[in-house]
Formats: sequence, structure tokens, C-alpha cells
Amino acid sequence: MKWAGKAKLGFAIIPKTLVTIDEDDEYLYYSDGNSIYISLKATVEADSDPESYMGLYIGRMEGLGAIVTGPTKMPLNGIDTLQVLGHFPDEDISFAAWVFQTDDGMMHRVTGEGSSYEINDVVEYLETTYTLELPAGAVMEQSGTQKPPASEKQQAGSAEVCRAANCQNKKTGSSSYCAEHKCVESGCNNGKSWKTSSAYCNSHKCLVSTCGNRKISNSISYCSAHNCAEPNCRSECTYGNYCYAHRK
Repeated sequence: MKWAGKAKLGFAIIPKTLVTIDEDDEYLYYSDGNSIYISLKATVEADSDPESYMGLYIGRMEGLGAIVTGPTKMPLNGIDTLQVLGHFPDEDISFAAWVFQTDDGMMHRVTGEGSSYEINDVVEYLETTYTLELPAGAVMEQSGTQKPPASEKQQAGSAEVCRAANCQNKKTGSSSYCAEHKCVESGCNNGKSWKTSSAYCNSHKCLVSTCGNRKISNSISYCSAHNCAEPNCRSECTYGNYCYAHRK
């Protein structure tokens, strides 16, 4: 692991396999050359606010075909932010983004992206280490804009190898994953959401992060245990068997 980032944009501890692929004064992008991306961005938006700024981001991602959840208020290593989570249902790509504004009018957006097998680790890197100031004693490694190095899988011929971390099994069918790591939903080629030991990918499992059950249907985000018991309601049950609006 290594410290990454720069002044004004912030810093975080990320894997050494992620290298700088693009940067300027307002943004910095890291990638492993495969599916993980981390970006730090900061622009002067004195006439805007985090809600409006996040709304533009959500609109852009939805325009690209993503399903976005949020925004919700969520701390980013002690910083009050607005967070959204999302995924692209036709691809095995999930993402998380945090937006906050500092007193000088600077609007920050921190974004992490990865496969369903990787996104939870990416989120953990940022949620537990992101900071606006490099801690005393922290050492930045030399970094420059470059192409990410080929991974062991790429060197060995990644076209045939499952993309799940540390797996060397062969892919199955048209999926990028082997039979062990592929979502069990019929016709789905995404990888399983490993954080909950779910048999399903993020597109088919319950939206509750700690739940691995299959959601009720593709149009309902929660499983039967977490969906409000009120007929035709599609909200999470947070008050017994009911959501806030239908609490008894």
C-alpha cells in the first residue's frame, strides 16, 4: 500500500498496483490497468453547493446507463459528505462517489470504481484513509503519469482467466468470471458480490449492503426480508417490517 494524492485534492492510502494515468491541477486519476479506478477532483464552485454538484454527477452517470442510489449523508474518514453508490447493470462495474465543499468554496469529489468483487475494497481504502492533509510522517512515493503495468494475469493471457482477485480459474461461457465467482442468476455474467458471500452480483442481490439475498425482482431493490411490508411499497423496512413512511 502507498500514500497517493496531492495538495488541494487530498490524499489516501491505495494499493501500489494503482498508478497515475492522468492528472492536472484539478484532478488526479489512478488505475490498476484493469477495472479499478480512483479519482480525486477539486474545483472552485463558490456559487454551487454539494447537493447541486452531486445532482449533476448523478445525471451524468444515469445518462451513461448507471443505476444510482442516493445521495445520502455519509462521513468520509471524518469529513461530512454526500455519497452515492451505483452500478451499470449491463456491465460488471460498480462505483461510489463522495462530494463535499470546504470553506474556501472548493468542491471536492472522491470517486472509486471497480468490479463487484473489488468495489468494497476500493470503498474501504477511501472511507478509512482519505484526508485533505498528508499526515505527519507519511511518505509519498514517486509518481508520474504512465500506463499501468501489466498484471500477472495480463502477462499470462488474461483473456482466459477469471477476473476475480487471486483466482486463476478459466472464465465460463461469455462471462469474465469462472463458475465459482459468477453470479448464479440465469443469463447474468457479472461477478458475485463477495463482501456478503452472496451468490448474486450487486445488480441482483438485495440493496442492503450486509445482505446477500436475491432481491424480490429486478424492479424492486430489496429482498423480502428488507422490503417494506406495505403493499406496492418498494422502500427498505427500517421500522420493524415497515419503512419510515408506513411505520405503524
